[in-house]
Amino acid sequence: TGIRGFEHISMGGLVEGRTTLVVGTSGSGKTLFATELLYRAITEQDRHVVFVTFEEKPGDIVRNVQRLGWDLARLVREKKLIILDASLDREMIAEAGIYDLSGIISQIIDAIAEIDARLVILDSLGALFFQFGNPGILRREILRITDTLAERGVTSLMTAERLEEHGPISRYGIEEFVSDCVIVLRHHLHEEKVRRTVQIYKLRGDRHYKDEFPFTIEKEGICILPLSAAELTQASTAER
Repeated sequence: TGIRGFEHISMGGLVEGRTTLVVGTSGSGKTLFATELLYRAITEQDRHVVFVTFEEKPGDIVRNVQRLGWDLARLVREKKLIILDASLDREMIAEAGIYDLSGIISQIIDAIAEIDARLVILDSLGALFFQFGNPGILRREILRITDTLAERGVTSLMTAERLEEHGPISRYGIEEFVSDCVIVLRHHLHEEKVRRTVQIYKLRGDRHYKDEFPFTIEKEGICILPLSAAELTQASTAER
């Protein structure tokens, strides 16, 4: 991932070719995690990315990370990143009969082919559940998206919102089928101080640390602090 500390607590990173779900309450850092993942993938690993936004407008996403020095507009111009705007205006939606996400899936497939993308990010699934009233159909359609991406060998990451820091993993039970890897972001307010933590709730087929680890958001992005499982790389001395 290139996210500082994540490779250590996950013992290697995310599973390639599978789906990862990042969940957290509002303001926990889900979109930032996804955006840093795409930025590191492009700039450090030379992998092209498709970012599908169901909530924020592309311009807002670009502006939100400019302070971190991440120039997403340049990556778009260089054909290394495609941002698909799938956000909808709730007032313009009228449900009638059975609907599906075939249009969005087709756009994603075309975008993958256009830039030979190896990573697809879907942010945030909660916006889809807000826009449409039948969660059963949406679960089926989201599963169809993940199956389509898996068939093409593309690694995918989805974000979803939860209502409380400790409780059901996601708001609509998404983790029941998007379960290759589940990452939980939390931010606790205690004695007027915010403490952010990350937990790898599930990582199918791989070993990983299962504890909560604190992380900070700095000018370079996210920094996870493994604490007792610290990765010590500095040299030591025997001099007295």
